[in-house]
Order: sequence, then C-alpha cells, then structure tokens
Amino acid sequence: MRSRCAALLAFFIATLPLNSTIADTDFDVQSQVISNLDLRDKNRTRFGEFNFVGGLVLRSNDPDFGGISALHVTPDNKITAISDSGFWFTAQLNRGENGHPLAFSQTNIAPILNSNGEQFENKWLADAEGMAVRKDKVYISMEQNSRILWFPTSGDTLKQPSQLLSGAVFTETLRTNFALEAIATPSHDSNLPYDLVAISEFSPNENGHARAFFRQSGVWKEFQIPLVDRYLITDAAFTPSGELLILERRFSLATGARARVRQLNSKDISEGALVDGKVVLELNTDQQIDNMEGISVFKSPAGKTKLALISDDNQFPLQRTLYLEFEWSESAN
Repeated sequence: MRSRCAALLAFFIATLPLNSTIADTDFDVQSQVISNLDLRDKNRTRFGEFNFVGGLVLRSNDPDFGGISALHVTPDNKITAISDSGFWFTAQLNRGENGHPLAFSQTNIAPILNSNGEQFENKWLADAEGMAVRKDKVYISMEQNSRILWFPTSGDTLKQPSQLLSGAVFTETLRTNFALEAIATPSHDSNLPYDLVAISEFSPNENGHARAFFRQSGVWKEFQIPLVDRYLITDAAFTPSGELLILERRFSLATGARARVRQLNSKDISEGALVDGKVVLELNTDQQIDNMEGISVFKSPAGKTKLALISDDNQFPLQRTLYLEFEWSESAN
C-alpha cells in the first residue's frame, strides 16, 4: 500500500506545471566560502586521492534556483549546470590568488526548451539529471521520461530547442524515478571505441547490478556496474586521461549523508561486461556535504586534474547547494 501511495504521489508531483520563465535572465547568487571541509579537523586537506581546494555555499532568492543535478566546469572557470526541474544555470567562477573558489558571478538562469522551443510542461518531462559536453553538442539525460536530449554548442545553447537523440529512449526498460541519472563522454581524441555512456541510478538488472549503456558507432549497447554498500549512482565524468569516474550517494537516518567517487576502468566497458573499480574519494557527515549530485573533471591552466562536485538541495530550506573542488594528487594521478 505504501509503495502504491508513494508512486501516486511521485506521479502527482511529476505532472505539476512548472514555473514559467520565458528567457534567460540575470539573477543574484550569494556565495559563502568554505575554507575547511572537515568539521572535526580544520587542518585536514587530504581526502582519499584528492586534496581539497575550496568550496562555496550557494544561495539565491530566485524560486527556480536549486535542485542542481549536473555540472560542467571548463579550464577557464565557466560553469554550466542543470536542475531536475528543467533549468540551465551558467556562471563565472571567481578565484582568489591562491586559486581557491571565491564566488559565482555573471549568473544566468533559463528553462531547458523542448523541441518546439518552449518550456517543458511538468517535471515528468523536465527531469534533467545528467549532462555531458562533447565537441559541438551538449547531451542531457532525462530521468522520469527516460531519454537523452542534445543541444548544439554553437550560438546561445540556453536558447536552443532540444533534439531527441536517436535510439536513446529508455522509458520502457528503466524504473520511472531511478532511470537515467548520469551521462558522460570521453574527450573526442580518446582511443575509446564509444562516445557516450549513460547510467541508471537504481534500475538493477537480474543480477542486481546497475544497468548502464554505451554508444558505439551509433548503436547503444548495455553493460553493468555493481551497486555496492547501498550507494546509488548520481553522476559520471571522464578524466582527461580517459578513466570513468562515478559519483555515488547514500543516505539513512542512522548514518546521514554520504558521498563517494569510484574510478572505473573505461577500457573494460563492452557489451554485457561487469565494470567495477576502486573508491578514490569518500565523504561523510564529518565533512561539509549534502545531497551530492553532480561531478565535473577538468584540467587547470597549470595542468592539474581538478574534480568539482555540486549538491542538489531539493529546493528544501534545510538543505544546501554546495560547490566543492578538489585536486588529484600527483602521486595518485
């Protein structure tokens, strides 16, 4: 009975109309610097294979801000993010002299548009969860009505109508609210035989593993990723060297929020393969985290591999939108 009521409630929420935002607009985002990630040891900077660079608590009075589910950071500090209520967010990341994040500036917000150039009608259609940028296209994975959309990067991407990616509709095969959560693409000059990877949050196959997909020569094929320690997959990104990182989260009343990053061997991905890897970063309630949803990997101008994480506050007053940045240590990278 509870599961049926939960399903009905989810359907009701998914079909509610969204706030109407016609065009991209400037909006104010307040940034509070996070200097110390660890709440118990303020001098701690090393976490797994990474060194903490810095972070921000992001707040805005704009009712459409929040719910951020995916993130893309460029080496010149341009931020693009999406929300699960169907909005784009863009910003410039300002840094201090030591390279630590100081603030988001030049912030913009705009609705993700459907194929007719209009705002999606409801969350069922607008539930954007993953984002990947490859050459001339931006790909977005949509969860509840599970499919992949793409947008050209030429011109103003935020004003472009979406286009449905051929062969990438998974609505009939994945669980409604645990479908395509992550999408990632290797660099265009990688030697990998595929150009896109899409991963479900919690749509286990008959073996209990997360269902995942890759596109090779235009054809989608399936592989699997083990779900370990009750963590669910929320996002994914390729490193500049071609390894696949997956961001995972876990929450319970007993342990609170947890997040970790697993490094998978991208060369192991093939049809039917079970692809696992090592944990390279693990965070818990001893650190300043929330519902960590988005991951981005990029190179700094100095050639350092950076990892950025962002949280989804569920547009709930007791949660926060956090931007956390790490540098992969030279010994581990």
